[in-house]
Amino acid sequence: MLDLDIYTRWVLISTATFLLSWMLLFRRLFGRSWPPGTRLPPSVPGASITGHHEMHKYDFFCTAAMKWARQYGPVYRLRQNFASIVILNDFDSIKKFYSRKEFLNRSRFWVMKSDRYEGLATMNGTIWNLNRRFCLHALRDFGMGKSYAMEDIVEEFQCACNEIAKTKGEPIAFYDYIMPCASNNISAIVYGRRFSYDHPARAEINRLINDMLAAISFGRIYQHNPLFVAAITKRIPGTHVNLVRQKVDDLALYAYEKIKEHKTSADNHVNRDFVDAYLKKVQDRDDDSRDHFTVETLVGMVTSFLLAGTASTAGTIHWHMVKNAMEPDTLQARIQREIDEVIGRERPPKWEDRLHMPFTMASVWEMDRWKTSTPLGVPREASEDTIVDDFFIPKGTVIMANFWAAHFDVNFWKDPEKFDPTRFLNDDGTLMTRKPECLLPFSFGKRTCPGEILATVEIFLAVTSLLQRFHVLPAGKLPFDINSPSILAGHVQRLKLRFIDRNQGL
Repeated sequence: MLDLDIYTRWVLISTATFLLSWMLLFRRLFGRSWPPGTRLPPSVPGASITGHHEMHKYDFFCTAAMKWARQYGPVYRLRQNFASIVILNDFDSIKKFYSRKEFLNRSRFWVMKSDRYEGLATMNGTIWNLNRRFCLHALRDFGMGKSYAMEDIVEEFQCACNEIAKTKGEPIAFYDYIMPCASNNISAIVYGRRFSYDHPARAEINRLINDMLAAISFGRIYQHNPLFVAAITKRIPGTHVNLVRQKVDDLALYAYEKIKEHKTSADNHVNRDFVDAYLKKVQDRDDDSRDHFTVETLVGMVTSFLLAGTASTAGTIHWHMVKNAMEPDTLQARIQREIDEVIGRERPPKWEDRLHMPFTMASVWEMDRWKTSTPLGVPREASEDTIVDDFFIPKGTVIMANFWAAHFDVNFWKDPEKFDPTRFLNDDGTLMTRKPECLLPFSFGKRTCPGEILATVEIFLAVTSLLQRFHVLPAGKLPFDINSPSILAGHVQRLKLRFIDRNQGL
């Protein structure tokens, strides 16, 4: 009898929650009026009472999303559980929407949002604006603005090359070599030191990051349930949201312990790294910024850096090696000719070399376009009622940009399905002076990833370091066509490649 009572109560609570949430959604969309001359974006009919489950599919951005864009136009509206979601499917709409201050907020439905540790990726409003400004200055001071930071990145990839050389051309899971490099480069900026290959701290950071990324990839990165439902599911063991929360907390706890170590060894007159600089900001904050710079926000900032700076950078470098392995006599050979002419075989590459290596830099940009690391970006949310063109966007509407659609738009890119670095070269073979505005691998507007320059530096130095030293070949026939837009970084992560010393020949 007790079991039946528990079951009955659970059914009643679930039903009441469902009906209440539907009433709230209906009232938001249909129980109000909007300004004359405006309209809601066209709504795609849903096959399910809970909304458009097509969004759950990994290839949604290049299948259903594009089919609906052809039917309803580049801006349309979907529903997922209890959220109204507007999808932007071309560069013009992305630019219009993402240039508006009303769409700067991160969506409340993103599973990465933490109850306690708000990082730059999840902050909104004044706290985001102040921390973003601080972050940009810090990256300049401890990253791109210092020669020793560049030297650390170069040394990190040289160490990776040395480890790969030990395999003597045998098939290896290359991602396992490059992912620790990306995380170690972030550690150097955040914690002020790189960890050697056999250092326990390096292994621990990589384990935590891999666990976090695995938890995210296991389910959706956004859960469009009412916030009170999300608050409950976070605490129910076995749910995806609870799993992600546990992994976020694990990584945050590690960051917190490292921050405590920094506190005990800090020098008030010298900032060794990002953590030191932030702790000083916490110490010197005034009344207006007291709640905006705390140890908790520092923990969130560090975890955001480690996750965002590791996953996308490592995934993109891995894609470069896979693509070069599949085209050894064309793409790979041309990059290696440029390396030999500009750098040679003796000295390590430098960031300044890019100025004389137009095809290599063009290939970096082309990979950003061809295999966008986050095709749908990270969801945003309307902070107030807004009108864009004749579209009325109610407060609370989730906004998602289909960056893949912008990168494969024939109005901007000739033969977009083709990997062609020469699209970024002038007629005389030089690189375009500026990266095209419609290339959006790091998003658009004020919420653009602040680590864009750092990521580009890492990718360029990784590609040149590896191809300077090795011929890269596939370990065998691939189980899928990497040219398909539906093949993502996760699909190729376990692919094995062979790295053969160029000095020894094939």
